[in-house]
This record gives sequence, C-alpha cells and structure tokens, in this order.
Amino acid sequence: MPWYSELVNSNRSTTEFMKERFKNARFEIVEQHEIDDTIVRESRFISGDNLLVISKVFIPVENPPVFLERIREANMPLGGIIKENEYNVKRRTLSCNKSSKHYAIEGDVRAEVWETYLG
Repeated sequence: MPWYSELVNSNRSTTEFMKERFKNARFEIVEQHEIDDTIVRESRFISGDNLLVISKVFIPVENPPVFLERIREANMPLGGIIKENEYNVKRRTLSCNKSSKHYAIEGDVRAEVWETYLG
C-alpha cells in the first residue's frame, strides 16, 4: 500500500500529514501568480531527493485580507496558514483516484486544491 493511500481517502490537512509522516519534508512554491480574481499557486513537498506531492491551488481574492497577505508572502503551505490563524474550515473531496485528489476548502477561507501524490 503506498504511503499516500491514507491521505487520498481522508479530509485531513496535507500539510499536517506531511509534517507527521515525513519529518524532514520541505515545502516549496514552484510558481505563484494572480489571474483575474484568483491567486494560483503551484507547490510541492519534497523529502531528500524525493518529490512526494505536487499541488495546484486556486485561492479567490474574496478571502479575508490577512489570509491573502500570508498567501502572497509565498513562504508557507496553505494548511500552515490555516492552522496558524485558527481558521475554521472543512475539506470536501470533489474527486479522487489512486494517487490524486481534488478538494475544496470551505469555511472562514476558501480555496480549491488539486494534489498528486508520488513515490
């Protein structure tokens, strides 16, 4: 069973899962830009030389200004920002397969996330 099977089938924060499962995993933003009323962020989690997760996140600018400020700083995972500010959110899976998941974050802040799990 692959390491990510638990993550695919849960509504758990990917950031928290990665911190627990891979103590040395690092988060990197590949690219972040704004298109119309949306911030588009492409990022990944890496452990050693292994690429573990790639994600694309769409964040509407109709979110709280403090949240958007932290996103625009482009140095922290989405889940970390949510936890740091104690935002009340729910993750709702929209679709998934053996190695990827598409979900919505809803509540105090909103975003739509596509993740692919590797390794």
